[in-house]
Amino acid sequence: MQLLKNKMAYFIGLTMLAGVVTFVFGVVSIFDAKKVKSWPVAQGVIIDSFVSYLEDTPANQPTNICMPDIKYEYVYKQNTFFNNNISYLPSQAIGIADFYYAAPESEVCKFLEKYPVNAKVKIHVNPLDPENSVLETGLTLPVFLPLILGLLLIYTACHLMIFHTHYFSDPHKTA
Repeated sequence: MQLLKNKMAYFIGLTMLAGVVTFVFGVVSIFDAKKVKSWPVAQGVIIDSFVSYLEDTPANQPTNICMPDIKYEYVYKQNTFFNNNISYLPSQAIGIADFYYAAPESEVCKFLEKYPVNAKVKIHVNPLDPENSVLETGLTLPVFLPLILGLLLIYTACHLMIFHTHYFSDPHKTA
């Protein structure tokens, strides 16, 4: 029984630590996303704008879920850059950012109407990393996901800390 309590204490501690780290990452991500509005604006042009179909579906299952794929070119400080980021998302580093815009084909087509090929657009450019840019500013749901996950992990750790004796008490032991 003591071994189970020690394992539970380690689990609670690790869950709390993971929750705090994820929560802090979430807060930092929100502040970073808010900074995008203050990035310098460069004039750009849409060079490609099309519907990209998701192919990671179960075998023989048709899907109408798609994503917008917008490629644009812009000049910043006499250098030409190309990018396809629509908005700032902290998950871009792990490759799941674009899925925020996944939707049925009709919705994606409606979204793409704002970005036809050869359209002139304002590009918000990261002054510290000019290769990093976005078409749209503002806070999107994925920016809040680390914060929400962190809070959920912290809640879980607190709940287990308070009630773990109830869940793991010996039913055969009498008072």
